[in-house]
Amino acid sequence: EVDGYHSCECRYPSACMMIRLRSPGARVIWAASLLLSIVLLLLPFVFRLDGKPHADWQQFLGRFHPLVVHLPIGLILLVPVLELAGRVRPALLEAAMFVLSLSLLSCLLALTLGYLLAYGSGEAGAGVSRHMWGGTVLTIAVLGCLLVREAPGGVRGFYPYLLASVILLLAWTAHQGGSLTHGDKYLTEYLPAPLKRLGMGTVQAKAFDFPDSFYARHLYPIFDANCVVCHGAQKVKG
Repeated sequence: EVDGYHSCECRYPSACMMIRLRSPGARVIWAASLLLSIVLLLLPFVFRLDGKPHADWQQFLGRFHPLVVHLPIGLILLVPVLELAGRVRPALLEAAMFVLSLSLLSCLLALTLGYLLAYGSGEAGAGVSRHMWGGTVLTIAVLGCLLVREAPGGVRGFYPYLLASVILLLAWTAHQGGSLTHGDKYLTEYLPAPLKRLGMGTVQAKAFDFPDSFYARHLYPIFDANCVVCHGAQKVKG
């Protein structure tokens, strides 16, 4: 204990880091975090999205997902703001750690409710799977941010890069969820003409072989606007 205290006081970062990581409390936290990550990764394989509706209580709780999911989005986006502001006002760095902890809890809650919604209502499809895996990896990445931020020595140097990855992953996962709710063309349908000429938002699946037919001109737009969101390739329900 005396040697450990002396190493930290003399600012030997590598020695101090190893001492802290070997402490019983640190080992328990890292082991519990690893176990939680494994459970989250195995969950989709244990309870597979089979496209069949299940218990009513799962659907009831799951329908709170669209409400709760905005909480981790706001909290995660607040963390880098507090980290940057903490360079001017160090007291905000403590607030950043608190908000990051709340972000993890809200991610776990949103992920649980989202899985109950998909599993309980029998939703499946490529879009649902991408959104589910995005939320799972995002939760694990936020947990990693918490661990790395509190880690001593050189490990903490990875924190800014991990936090930046969390922001990018958050944007991708949120986009997948928005596409499930509003459709793939929600952001690109009314793109300005110059952007459309660049090819943005123009890649669409081939829906029919005869674009001038009565079906293509009159019936398909109705199905595309009202049915494909829930009964398309990205989201299969019923």
